Amino acid sequence: MKAALCLFLLAFVFQTNAQQIAGHNFRYWYDPDNTGQFDMKVVRAPDSIYAYFQVDTTIFSLDWNGATRTARKAATLPLERSPQTHQWPHCIPRSHKTVAAGRKTYDKRTQEVRLDFKLIEANYPADGLVWRSGKPVFDPYVPTNTEVTITNNFGPKLKVFHYTERFPAGSPPFAEKELPVDPIMQVDSSFWITSGQPMKFRREGLYLVQQDTNATRGVSFRVSSPSYPKMTKVEDLSTSLVFISTKEEADRLEAAGGDKSKFDFVVLDITRDKDRARQLIRLYFRRVELANIFFTSYKEGWKTDRGMIYLVFGLPDEINKNGQFEVWTYKTLDTKFTFYKTGSVYDPDYFVLERHKKFAEAWYYTIDNWRKSQITSAVRN
Repeated sequence: MKAALCLFLLAFVFQTNAQQIAGHNFRYWYDPDNTGQFDMKVVRAPDSIYAYFQVDTTIFSLDWNGATRTARKAATLPLERSPQTHQWPHCIPRSHKTVAAGRKTYDKRTQEVRLDFKLIEANYPADGLVWRSGKPVFDPYVPTNTEVTITNNFGPKLKVFHYTERFPAGSPPFAEKELPVDPIMQVDSSFWITSGQPMKFRREGLYLVQQDTNATRGVSFRVSSPSYPKMTKVEDLSTSLVFISTKEEADRLEAAGGDKSKFDFVVLDITRDKDRARQLIRLYFRRVELANIFFTSYKEGWKTDRGMIYLVFGLPDEINKNGQFEVWTYKTLDTKFTFYKTGSVYDPDYFVLERHKKFAEAWYYTIDNWRKSQITSAVRN
C-alpha cells in the first residue's frame, strides 16, 4: 500500500460539527476492507496538540476545509508518496475543555465522504507516543522483542508500569452490570526510562508510561506475541470460545489447556459435524482477529464490550456516534446496542455497553446460529 504519513491538526469545538456528524454512518471505521487505509494518533504537548495520521492516497483524497470552526485557519499539508512526518501544532483554546482532531476524506472508488475524528478531553489527554523504525505506532499493541522508542513532550524521565493481569471477557449484553476499568490495578513491576530511549519489551501484558505518576495522563499499550492480533495458542483459542460455549464446554476447554486434540473434540461436540466444526473455527477466529484489530484496549480486543458484540453479531449495518457514545444497529435483528465512553488513564477511548435484559433473545438466537454453523461470513451474520 502506498501511504503518506503526515502530521496535521484541525482543532474544533465538537458541538460545531454535531449536525454534520449526526446521522452519518461510521460503519466503515470497523470494516476490514478499510483496515489500514487511515489511522490517527493525537498527542498533547504543554501548549499544543499534535495529530499524526497515515492515509492511503491511492484510495482517498483529503479536504481540510470542511464545515468546521477553528481557532486558527485550517491548512492543507502536502502529501508525500514516501513516508514523511510533518508538524502542525495547534494552540489549545483555554476556554475549551473538549476539542477534537479530525479530517474529511473522499473515497476515490465510491466518491463517498468519510469523516474521522478523535476527541481530546481534559481528563485523560495522551501525552506520549510509541515509535517504531522512526514512525508512529498507530496500533494499541506492539510485538514482544521489537525495538521501539517512547517519547513524551512534558519531560525526559518516564516511569513504566507493567501489568500481567489476565483480564476477563465482557459479560453478555443482557447481564445486569458490567464492572468498569479498575483505576487501581495491581502493578506487577515498574522501572524508569528516558524519553526517546530505544528499548525492547520482552514480557507480554499491559504497559502504562507516565511522566507524572500523580496525573491521569500517560500513554498505554499492550505488548503481545508477534502473531497478535491473530490467536495461535490453543489455550487462547479455547478461552475466546466462551461466548458460544455452555458452562460444561467452557470447563472442558479450560481443562484441555494446550492440547489441540482435546480442543478439537470439544468443538466437534458443539457442531456435531466435522465440516461445520472447520467452518466455525475459520469464521469465529477471523472475527476474534478483527475484534483485536479494531478494539484492543487495556485488554485484548475480543474481551471488550464492542469486541464482544462485533465477534458475535458481526459488522453493524449502521454506526452512529459522537465523542461520548456509539450506537450500533443490526437491522435484521431489529436491535441497537449503545456504548458509552468511560475513559481512563489506561484508555481514554474505552467504551462500555449499556446492558439490558431485552438483548437476551437476539443473543441466544445468534449463539444458536454459531453452534449450528449457520454463520457464513467472517464479517456479517
